[in-house]
Amino acid sequence: MKKEKLLKKFGGVLLALTMAVSPIGAFNPETKIVAEAAGGSTFDTTVELPANMEWTGWNEIGVASQDFYKVTLPSDGIFKIGLMLKNTSHIGLDVFNSSDTSYRVMTTGQMNVDDSAWTGTDSKALSAGTYYIRVSSESPRNRSQKQSYRLKTVFESYGVSENGKDSYDNPKEYTLNTSVTDSFTATDAEDWYRVNITQEGKYHYTAVAESEVVSGYNYADATLYNQDLFEKQHLGKACAGSPASSDIYLAPGTYYLKIEGNQVKYTFSLNNAKIENGKVTKVKSPGKKKAEITIKDVTGVNGYEIQFSTNKNFTKNVKTKSFEIAKTQIAGNNKRKIKINKLKRHKKYYFRVRTYIEHNNVKYYSDWSDAKSVKIK
Repeated sequence: MKKEKLLKKFGGVLLALTMAVSPIGAFNPETKIVAEAAGGSTFDTTVELPANMEWTGWNEIGVASQDFYKVTLPSDGIFKIGLMLKNTSHIGLDVFNSSDTSYRVMTTGQMNVDDSAWTGTDSKALSAGTYYIRVSSESPRNRSQKQSYRLKTVFESYGVSENGKDSYDNPKEYTLNTSVTDSFTATDAEDWYRVNITQEGKYHYTAVAESEVVSGYNYADATLYNQDLFEKQHLGKACAGSPASSDIYLAPGTYYLKIEGNQVKYTFSLNNAKIENGKVTKVKSPGKKKAEITIKDVTGVNGYEIQFSTNKNFTKNVKTKSFEIAKTQIAGNNKRKIKINKLKRHKKYYFRVRTYIEHNNVKYYSDWSDAKSVKIK
């Protein structure tokens, strides 16, 4: 009798494995597998289930018994497992990320189910790898009948896989001005990236997030640290349907991008960005040795620099003066005026402007504008 049961179980496993020809990627109902095998008696004798599988046949389970399965996910993605019951006092299903049951990642079950079938499901974003499934039973409601359950699995790939556990000591390398797609799962909630900045200036961070998990708060929250982690800047939290965006100002050096999150697929980029530059709209000499420069008013900057020279190429006789916003004069029509004194009389001067933003006592500049000239009285 025991031999026949074993042969029947082995035959069911062969059937499941023979039919399990399913491409990696999003779930396609036409490629789902039907598995008929009952579970193994321990985690050492687990029955392998396909990641995408139609309902099994009814599997009988004894009083205070356990059946064991495992499933291997080829990439990060959404995994859903269904449990159908009838004639049970209580049957529970647990999914673990290792065979020693150190961490339960999914669970479902029900008490007091009669002959009318009950169905429960759980859905989680999981990292690529092997997961172990345990079905546990208590006494049946009707002892004249066997407790019965069925299983179903659905997997939708994110198209990415985690390459080892990230940390400050073991980060991924990120190249500036590129886009990266990664994911957070029930077993991976933190990613680290290292990026080298070679030129001081303005940079723009963007991130989007998407999730198929029905419940829970799904996000990807980014913070940028300097090399020794003493300084940090929060870049933003991207949630499903709500992107993140921020401007930052960086000096040359090595930085670490730490992104934390919960069951979400995310895409981010860190790109070079330009500070909006000014424009000289008019120059005149209102009096002896004086120049009045009218410039376009730029919002979001801390001040302006005026550079002037008697050489139109600014290769000699060049001087530069900085002006905080408060030291400029509002001229209306989104313009400001700046006055320069002590210029040489009867000389032709060329003037150009650039804006600056001050961050952590460091000034970050825009490009220089085109120049305009005037002959000084």
